[in-house]
Amino acid sequence: MKATTIFSIAMAAQAATAAPMADNTMAVDGEFKRLDLAEPLNWISGETLLPGRVMRGFHGDEHQYDAESWAQYILENCINTPGCKSTISFSAINSGSVGGRYWFGYTFSKAATPDDYKRSTEKQYGVQASIAYSL
Repeated sequence: MKATTIFSIAMAAQAATAAPMADNTMAVDGEFKRLDLAEPLNWISGETLLPGRVMRGFHGDEHQYDAESWAQYILENCINTPGCKSTISFSAINSGSVGGRYWFGYTFSKAATPDDYKRSTEKQYGVQASIAYSL
């Protein structure tokens, strides 16, 4: 799968708008904390993170993970990458040539709050099971 395909879901939803939860609680003592994103969990990275703060993008087969194990995989990659400060992981329909539902995840060089994420309103991508972590 081409990198442009991986990024297409997030880029196509750049125009989507919604207000994330006001809880901007951050972790203390340099530990990652799961951000409290409101239901439904159809969140993607917003303009403050994508594309300028993306460190790495990931994708995985839907049947190999669930939301928690995929989020943990992305978080572990972030923890093991110098300069990584936040993540987002979610399930979505691939807009590329192979189609189908996959897990997607991104690591970022910026600490994030819920305000750095936005809802995906593009039904054709079917974003769900979003989980975000930040320092």
